[in-house]
Amino acid sequence: MDEETRRKLQAKRFNEHVKLLVTSVNAAALILLGAGVLQPIVATSASLVLAEPQNWVWIALGVALHLFAQALIRLIRAE
Repeated sequence: MDEETRRKLQAKRFNEHVKLLVTSVNAAALILLGAGVLQPIVATSASLVLAEPQNWVWIALGVALHLFAQALIRLIRAE
């Protein structure tokens, strides 16, 4: 196997690992957003959702994880 083919294979393997990590982090972000928004709506009335401060913590963590996943995607290498 020549050097160029090996470099492309390593980049492809690395990119697949990055994509798997980004997908996992983004799924965790969606879970946290669901905990902050959907669960309180289902449990109580919709008007109480924004009144609870702990809901804002879950929402902020979900948004932060989503932004972290967006930053991680920039690690993808050229193949």
